[in-house]
Amino acid sequence: VILMSATINCKEFADYFAVPVQNKMNPAYVFEVEGKPHAIEEYYLNDLGHIYHSGLPPYRLEEPVITKDVYEVAISLIQMFDDLDMKESG
Repeated sequence: VILMSATINCKEFADYFAVPVQNKMNPAYVFEVEGKPHAIEEYYLNDLGHIYHSGLPPYRLEEPVITKDVYEVAISLIQMFDDLDMKESG
């Protein structure tokens, strides 16, 4: 899940995350959310330690891999987003 601002170059971003489908590279799907703008808040991985009870998973910038622990952090975030949506929608 990647949330970005309107200042990003969407085509370049979508092309970077393209996936092969029938011998052709398909860019990642990009969609726009219209409506009232919300306050922007920035969070970094170190800010999210409270959602991952056993501590943040170790990572090395030199090794571009996604470990099982990082997937679990992503799952926790998605579940929290779902909970927030449910609360907001009543």
